[in-house]
Amino acid sequence: MEVKETLKENCVMQLRFEAPYEEVKPSFEKEYKLIKNTIRLPGFRQGRAPENIVRERALPYIIEEFKKKYFNEIFKNYIIEKKINIYRDAIPKITKFEFSENQPFVAEIEFEIYPQVNLTKDDYKDIKLSKLDYSVSDDEVNDIIEKMLFEKQLIKIEEIDMPISKGYLVTANVSGKDAEGNEIPMLTKKNYFFEFKDIEDVASEKGFSEKFIEEIAGKKKGDKIQFEYEFSKDFEYSDLKGKKVFAEAEILKVEKKNLPEITDDIAKQLGYDNVEQLYSKIKSRLEAEKKNKLDQKQITNFFEILIQKIKIDLPKSMVDAVNLDEQKRFEKQFANQFKMYNIEMKRLYNIFNTTAEEWLEGNKTKVENDIKQYLLASKIIENENLKPDQDEIEKELELLAQEYGKEKKELKRELIKNEQFPDFLNSLSHRKLEKLILENYVEK
Repeated sequence: MEVKETLKENCVMQLRFEAPYEEVKPSFEKEYKLIKNTIRLPGFRQGRAPENIVRERALPYIIEEFKKKYFNEIFKNYIIEKKINIYRDAIPKITKFEFSENQPFVAEIEFEIYPQVNLTKDDYKDIKLSKLDYSVSDDEVNDIIEKMLFEKQLIKIEEIDMPISKGYLVTANVSGKDAEGNEIPMLTKKNYFFEFKDIEDVASEKGFSEKFIEEIAGKKKGDKIQFEYEFSKDFEYSDLKGKKVFAEAEILKVEKKNLPEITDDIAKQLGYDNVEQLYSKIKSRLEAEKKNKLDQKQITNFFEILIQKIKIDLPKSMVDAVNLDEQKRFEKQFANQFKMYNIEMKRLYNIFNTTAEEWLEGNKTKVENDIKQYLLASKIIENENLKPDQDEIEKELELLAQEYGKEKKELKRELIKNEQFPDFLNSLSHRKLEKLILENYVEK
């Protein structure tokens, strides 16, 4: 039996099996006799039909049955012998299937295999990531404290008869209409409550928001504004792309916040012992959050460099499956917002000036990079022997058991029963990998 392997694009492997008739003949004759003795032809008892009648009426059927059985056996044996890792969602496709008496057996089959990652320590040993700033400013701490004061109703809100300026709270009725006078749901809000920002604070929102801020700046309760605005032709929401809208707003209320002096008593009402602890703990929490966020950015940067350096081919069905899952999450993300504004979900892709198919195509590169990052991470874990040892496993189980209020043995049984234990071990390996990257590949 001659077997030829060909690895094509998108992790498609083609196998061609070819054997001369003399090699296949013993297996065929054995199968021929076996099937001949089991078939029932009209006018004859089972297995009693004359040879010439069997060949005339049943030979094509016998050949087809033999081809399938013979091919399944040689294909299975070859996959096991060569340890070929067929992708679990792959649907094999037979592209050639030939055999008849006195003719060679020829079969070709194509299927997807798991991606092959060729990565050594030398491929990533020289990667260097720039050091990032984890510091937290006093303004960031004060913003958090102000939100806490607001939630605890410790900020006195006072209605004022003053021109709107930075930091004031504004309540307004806002509406938007198109050139035909039709109301635009996305621009229409009753009792719209917001904190007024200076123009420079909304620089990243240039466009309609900036124009709105310009128009209401300096206005007072009872004032009304009207303005026109033309959205750009490349605006993300297709319902407004390139359209001129007519906006109106009536200022219903202007308020200012009277923040209390931060004393030990106020700190206690916020859940802290004193002012010093309030500031220090909030700052520590923000620093930890910022560090975690920037650390993840460093991890992403590390793998972006590797993805550019290491070629990895991916099965199309793997990319498609992950992409479809992300599309479902994308649609779910907007479901509540659309319900709130009474917008039909079928308009989702119209608003983003795309179609479901175009969205999938546009998201494809992100999905491919996500998969490649996971594969590269798994290979580095293997290279660096980052699988958790028993002590690490027991320690993490103990922490999780305390967090969920369970016995460690009970938690472990649940993880195994729910088939989550491999994921648990995998998460520990990836955590060790992240530590390795941050400690060895970020400039000191």
